[in-house]
Amino acid sequence: MEPLYYQTPYVKEFDAIVTACRPAKHGFEVELSQTGFYPEGGGQPSDTGRIGEVHVTHVEEKHGVVVHETDAPLEVGSTVHAAIDWEQRFSNMQQHTGEHIISGLIHAAYGYDNVGFHMGHDEVTVDLNGPLNWEQLKEIEKKANAVVWANLPVQVTYPGEEELKTIDYRSKKELTGQVRRGCAHRPHRGRGYLRLLRHTRGLHGRDWRDQGAFPDELQGRRAFLYALW
Repeated sequence: MEPLYYQTPYVKEFDAIVTACRPAKHGFEVELSQTGFYPEGGGQPSDTGRIGEVHVTHVEEKHGVVVHETDAPLEVGSTVHAAIDWEQRFSNMQQHTGEHIISGLIHAAYGYDNVGFHMGHDEVTVDLNGPLNWEQLKEIEKKANAVVWANLPVQVTYPGEEELKTIDYRSKKELTGQVRRGCAHRPHRGRGYLRLLRHTRGLHGRDWRDQGAFPDELQGRRAFLYALW
C-alpha cells in the first residue's frame, strides 16, 4: 500500500485498486493499493470521504496497513475513484501545522514541552509541562501569526540514525525506525489567520499555574470564523 499523503499532501482525489474488503464492527474494512486518506494518529483525527459510492467514516493504520472503515462493501480487485473531504482535510492541515508552530515557539521561549495534543471538532488543545500566563500566551500568538504571515515553507526531512542523535526533538516517545521530521502530518504552506484562543483546565482539576498550561487554539478558517462570532 502506497501512502499518497506523504508525497502529495494536497491530494484531493485518486484512483486505486481494492486489495481487501471484510466485514467489521462498524461496517467494512477496506484496503487499497494506494491511498490519500490520512489515518488517525498523533492526536489528529483521520480523513473521511468517499471511495466510489461508499462513505469512508474512519481511517486507521493496523500493522503497517492503512484500513478504511466504510458503510458498504467494495469488490476486491475493482478499480475505484476516491475523494477526500477536503474542507476537513484542509482544516486539519491548518490546525496541526499551527500546533507545531506554537509548540516550537513556546519551547524556544520558555523551554516547555508539548506533553499532550488533541484536535477536537471545535478547537485544538495542547498540554504543556510548564505554566504560562495570558500575557505570555498573547505574545506567543503574535509571534505565531508573524510566522504564518511570512508564508514560510514547511520542510520535511528523513534524518538518518546518526543525525537523530544530534537533533533536539520534542517527543513523548523514544524515536525508532524511519523518522519523519517537520510537520509530520500534512504540512500547510500559505498565509492564514492563526489565533491562540485561551488556556483552560488544570491537571486533575487543579489550578494550571501549579501544574502547567493547557491552551486551546484555532488556526486558519476556524480562527477567522471565531473572530466573526
